[in-house]
Amino acid sequence: RGISVEEAELLRIEFLKSLRSTGRFEIMSDDTMAAILKEADFKSLGECSYSHCIADVGKVLGVEKMFQVAVSRRGRLYTIRVRAINSSNAEVLHDATREHSGEFDPLLTSVLPEMAQEVQQARLESWEKYKWYVVGGAVLVLATTIYFINRSLARSSSSDLPGQPNPGPID
Repeated sequence: RGISVEEAELLRIEFLKSLRSTGRFEIMSDDTMAAILKEADFKSLGECSYSHCIADVGKVLGVEKMFQVAVSRRGRLYTIRVRAINSSNAEVLHDATREHSGEFDPLLTSVLPEMAQEVQQARLESWEKYKWYVVGGAVLVLATTIYFINRSLARSSSSDLPGQPNPGPID
């Protein structure tokens, strides 16, 4: 919003270039993506801004993750939002927003490359994949804690009983 088609294309190209340079992601070529979307008769890509719609595009393309970069300009203030979305369940894996005040060129030379670096360093695995390990670990820690508390209480209550004979050595 508020930027020209040429500026939007420059930003898209720079973000993809920065993302490729991290070496973490395989980026589908524009030609391949266009051919697949044309074959699937997917026409409303420009209107697709919700995570579920973006995930649907990812499913059509056969990719694990989709990246969305949204840029808007109000006067000299640019707002850039980068999201990574899991194509299988529309889960937002990364969501970062940055504001830049000033000229357009620094968006290309520093802001988008920095945001691509953040995406590269982010943990982009789905929480669904790991949640049962976390739940299991929490249950194990809780059970162990309860065991040791009960054991400690049992020891302290048995040694605090008055009038109990102290067993001596057995002959």
